[in-house]
Amino acid sequence: MAYKFKLEALLKVREFKEHNLKIELGRIVQERESTNARIEQINRDIDEGYRSQDELVNGEITGNEIQFFPYYLQGKKDDLERTMKKLGEVEVSLQKKLQELAVARGESKLLENMRTNDFDRFKKDLEKKHHNQIEELFIMRAGRRVEEES
Repeated sequence: MAYKFKLEALLKVREFKEHNLKIELGRIVQERESTNARIEQINRDIDEGYRSQDELVNGEITGNEIQFFPYYLQGKKDDLERTMKKLGEVEVSLQKKLQELAVARGESKLLENMRTNDFDRFKKDLEKKHHNQIEELFIMRAGRRVEEES
């Protein structure tokens, strides 16, 4: 007699959903890391812009070059602001996915526990059935011995 869990299909669906959420979570974490790297790059660019401006101011510089740096730095600061806003959105998305994953994991764990309990019950019933069969065999043998002795 083979064991079959009645909710096996539902458990597989829940595990598949959990697996997909983990993949999505991985993508969000990668996006967060790339956004953080972008922020670091922008900050380095801004620092380099200030250094270049200081070097050029101490040397010979034209009017066009002087006008370039404020626009360049403002563009970098705007880019930094947009990237920081994007990082905030990614963090919110990450928290939502973590909550979804926690719920999905809870559902999967519940079904796994139900399967374990159901299997334990199945094993006990099977052992009880085997025990009853063995007991019946002993009773039948004892009955034959009594008949043979009489």
